[in-house]
Amino acid sequence: MVRRPLRWLLAATFALTGCSALLDVKDIYFDPTATPGGGDGGPDGTSSNTEGGPGDGGTDGASCVADTMIDTKHCGRCNHGCLGGACTAGVCQAVELASVTDAPLTHIAVSDLHVFASTNISLSPQVGGVWRIPKAGGAPELYSPMRYSEAMAIVGDTLYFVVDDLVSDGTPGQTGGFYSCPVTGPAPCTPTLIAAAASPAAITVDNGRILYGDERAGKGLMAYSSPTAPVVFRDGFGFSASYFVDGPVAYYVATFSPPGPPPAAKVLEILTDGGVDQKFVYDNSHAQGGRLAGNANEIFFTAYDYQGNAAGVVRRIPRTGGAPCDIGGTMVKRPYGIYVDGTRVYWTNLGDGAAEPYTNGGLMSCEQAGCCTTPKTMWTGDGQPEGVTGDAEAIYFVTRAKGSVWKIAKP
Repeated sequence: MVRRPLRWLLAATFALTGCSALLDVKDIYFDPTATPGGGDGGPDGTSSNTEGGPGDGGTDGASCVADTMIDTKHCGRCNHGCLGGACTAGVCQAVELASVTDAPLTHIAVSDLHVFASTNISLSPQVGGVWRIPKAGGAPELYSPMRYSEAMAIVGDTLYFVVDDLVSDGTPGQTGGFYSCPVTGPAPCTPTLIAAAASPAAITVDNGRILYGDERAGKGLMAYSSPTAPVVFRDGFGFSASYFVDGPVAYYVATFSPPGPPPAAKVLEILTDGGVDQKFVYDNSHAQGGRLAGNANEIFFTAYDYQGNAAGVVRRIPRTGGAPCDIGGTMVKRPYGIYVDGTRVYWTNLGDGAAEPYTNGGLMSCEQAGCCTTPKTMWTGDGQPEGVTGDAEAIYFVTRAKGSVWKIAKP
């Protein structure tokens, strides 16, 4: 069992049939709606990365003559590039960027040039730390050798991460705290301890401010704005495995297990007076909270059954009134990692099986508008996909059981 603390266009096209028949070239299309330009990608969201350097795709551009069923630069439509993956039946496929033996990769973050992946250790033979991989693929570099390096965030040219351990107080072997490294530079980096913390398991970013947990008395959900020292943002709420913060508003995930309350995974809002407002409860005899994501209008929450069956929920919850809904319909199978951009929500399905490592997992996505019950299946496979994130062109995810880092062009 994973050591997850319970604390916690197709636009109208014209087929060039005459030329196709003569040349025996099938499925060649001209897209009259495309605008002049170049590139081989198609961004449909935004990126907060600021590391610098060229992207590896581009916007939908000039008209093309291509077999959009197999052309990796015009997959499904003109100028929709697959960013290193294959194009099969007009759909971009995922490409494995790297893998790390015996590393249970769980968390992921991206800068302009690199993908960063980190672990959640459950067994002594497993290897922990943060690895850095070029976005185009290549050998993974162990960037932080700290064994319990976990949740990460990138702001500007800095990688921030937490080390989920007993509080770093000078005692040998105790390294719990909030750390940073530059996103570029030689590997391994030399982590800078910004603040000691007890068992911090989550990190999130709000408009350049980094927030993380600290379980010690008098601490809680902590807020850091460089170069000042971290301060308490919500006293006593340092135990969660996932937060979403927007200005003065904060939400967190909690998992409850007997003895005490009945088994449940909950998403709650932390009120400014220290109280909580329950937003959703996933009741299940083996309930496990997943992850939170959000925007100005909604929050998105995953929870699942960690044992027995592949049940779970991806719930969209309006922040200012309106009916919540469960997205993904019957195609959710232990949903876990979640990421939202300007138009879509993406999540990982851990997969089937009575116990870990699960099999037949997936990467799914839905339009944010409406209550999507038939998601787009972007990837399926074994390995237990967990953390997921994205940039303007691609989605990146990690598989825990195989220690692999994957990339796929956005739809």
